[in-house]
Order: sequence, then structure tokens, then C-alpha cells
Amino acid sequence: MHIDTSLPGLTNAGQRHTGKSDRSGAGPDFAATLARTRAENAASPPARAPSPEEKAAEAEAAREALWAEFRAYLEKTPAERMREWVLKTMGISEAELAAMPPEKRMAVEAEIAERIREKLLGRQEKEENTPPPPGSIGQAPAGLPGRELGAVAFLANLRND
Repeated sequence: MHIDTSLPGLTNAGQRHTGKSDRSGAGPDFAATLARTRAENAASPPARAPSPEEKAAEAEAAREALWAEFRAYLEKTPAERMREWVLKTMGISEAELAAMPPEKRMAVEAEIAERIREKLLGRQEKEENTPPPPGSIGQAPAGLPGRELGAVAFLANLRND
């Protein structure tokens, strides 16, 4: 019985290695590939690890960039921060907004103003509907009926007692 171990597309499958490559097109020549790879590696300079000084300089540059970004954020007014936030939620940058046709830009600007107004009014309504925490100015002392007093009335009651 004879078992055929040669498969199409594979090189020298099941054959004894003779040291010569099979140039029949059945597969790549390993020795040639190895020699080509070595030549390519010799031609390119080896990757050099950065020195500790270079690493420190890169870290310092990254730290300075973060501080600059933080300072720029702090210098913005609350309205600018809100506008930036609304644009980000809409997926639009200032540059894209500036490149829009005038009528589309006006529509987007109106949408931005509406969202900012909703956010501001939503906060204001929430603050008006939320009672102050116990013991804060503007709430009646524990001994008085449970009605809230304005800060001026509360202070006037303290002086009269």
C-alpha cells in the first residue's frame, strides 16, 4: 500500500529534505525569503528607544498641552461652554457651522439658542420648584409652621425675637 502525502499548493509535503529547494512553483523558497528579509532588515536602521531625557521632554510637552487646554476652557464664558456643548451634541464643529450656507446656518444657530434657553430655563424651573434644604436661609425654623419665608422676612423675624 502506498500513501500519497503530496498535496497541491504545499511544498515538499511528506518528501525527504535534500537541501535543494523545489522550484516547481509549489511553494516559496525559504532560504531565498530568509536572505531577502535579512537584507531588508540590514538596510533599514534599527528602531531606537527614546532616552530618558527624550521621554521626560515628551511628558513635559504633553503636560503643558493639557494645561493650555484646561486654561482655554476656564477662560470661556458659561455661554461659550454651553454653545460648545450643544454643538458637540449636534455633531457639528464651529468650522462646519461657518461653512454652511447662510439660511442653514441661521436655522442651526436658532436651534442652538433654543437648546441653550431650554437648558437655562430647565435649571431655573428646577431651582424654583425645589425647596431649600432644612436649616438654610429662606426656610422657616423648626418651631414655626412649615411655610417658607424669604431671606429678608426670616432675618426680620430673628431681630424681633
